[in-house]
Amino acid sequence: MTASSKPLILSVDDVAENIHVIKGILSDDYRVSAAINGPLALKIAHKQQPDLILLDVMMPEMDGHEVCRQLKANPVTAHIPVIFVTAMTEEKNEVAALELGAVDYVTKPISPPVLRSRVSAQIRLARLRRELDEKNRLLQAERDFLEQLVGQMQEEDRFDASQLSYLHRPLERTGGDLILSARRPDGGRHLMVTDFTGHGLQAAIGGSLVAYMFYSMTARGCPAEELLCEINRVLQQKLPINVFMAAALAEIPPEGGRLRLWNAAMPDCLLQRADGQWAPLGSNLLALGIVESLDPDGAQEQPFNPGDCCYLFSDGITEAENPMGEAFGAERLRQWLQTQGPGQDLAQALERQLSEFSAERGQLDDLTLVRLRAE
Repeated sequence: MTASSKPLILSVDDVAENIHVIKGILSDDYRVSAAINGPLALKIAHKQQPDLILLDVMMPEMDGHEVCRQLKANPVTAHIPVIFVTAMTEEKNEVAALELGAVDYVTKPISPPVLRSRVSAQIRLARLRRELDEKNRLLQAERDFLEQLVGQMQEEDRFDASQLSYLHRPLERTGGDLILSARRPDGGRHLMVTDFTGHGLQAAIGGSLVAYMFYSMTARGCPAEELLCEINRVLQQKLPINVFMAAALAEIPPEGGRLRLWNAAMPDCLLQRADGQWAPLGSNLLALGIVESLDPDGAQEQPFNPGDCCYLFSDGITEAENPMGEAFGAERLRQWLQTQGPGQDLAQALERQLSEFSAERGQLDDLTLVRLRAE
């Protein structure tokens, strides 16, 4: 190991003889710089970024506790491990030092083998932490790249936004919720809201698979029953056993006038009539990807005429919590939707309503709600 590659130790002590002793103990394996007071130690630590600081407690002008406190409060120096080297031997002093963020405590008179052992252990731990941080940084960069790529794969030019108003706010960069909307060649419409278990890359990859099947099968004119069964079959075969997807799929025939809906473990969808009446469309199927085959005969069919609206949403909406732990709930959502005119854009208004309700509790899950108006 060359001299310049040796780890750098900063020794802080107002007694020059103590610094001389420490240099004598450590100089074979480390570079040792020195500071004779607290303010100078802070400047040197900021500039030189030592690998470890040996810090005396009892010093004039600024004691070691205050030096440690300021080191840990500064993002530039907070990561540097600190070992107190002091003549104070009472247990309460050691506890105080550790509570300030020190990693170890060595008492005077200094035992050379003990000091070398403690310093070596902390230098090794610091190196391992840096290596781990770097590996985590690289893993996060790779994950960000994959999530961006998968997110781009989910973007579809065939998304049909007509007659829709929606809020879609993932908890992470790529969430577990999807909104899929497209027309068949015969003019029939498919609208699907999905909610994968989990968030992030796992859900994003599953979502890309579902989006591909949804748009390709809809473009081929496949009926909703076939689409639903095929998505279930592929998810059950391809995904891990603990990964599945709740979904609500709505189908509008080419001539309009009615709506068929399959609810697979999603919250009750809501049908709002033009006359103000409401009808819940509850879950009647297992989440997709759990069982090998799905019975597609569980569609709930309802008239769907001009002025009617259908709301599909994930549980992130109804399970949003306020600071007291109270859920937003389906009834509160219905009452709020009733105050919104059919021509209003729901996204900003609903996001604001949920933000005010949750306050400092914040967002806990993906937030997705779609309103489909009858043509």
